[in-house]
Amino acid sequence: MEIELAQALYTLGKLSDEKASSMCVSLLEAGFDTPAIRELAGFQSAAHLDADVLFGRVLSELNRPAMPIRRAALVVAMELARRKRLRRN
Repeated sequence: MEIELAQALYTLGKLSDEKASSMCVSLLEAGFDTPAIRELAGFQSAAHLDADVLFGRVLSELNRPAMPIRRAALVVAMELARRKRLRRN
């Protein structure tokens, strides 16, 4: 999952704790390393961690500006269309 899609899901309140953690693992593998990325990449149980707040810190540490809701909806819609197109082929 790319960071723009993860941010869009976060903006819309639809980013699961598991997807947030997975995104941070991918970020670490790509060479991005911040305290919040490390913490969220290592998360095991949502009961012990507020992944939503922590992912907000990840975005801040990566200097990503807030994503407008309209842009977030467009990013998610484009991803859904891409997946549907892939299923048809």
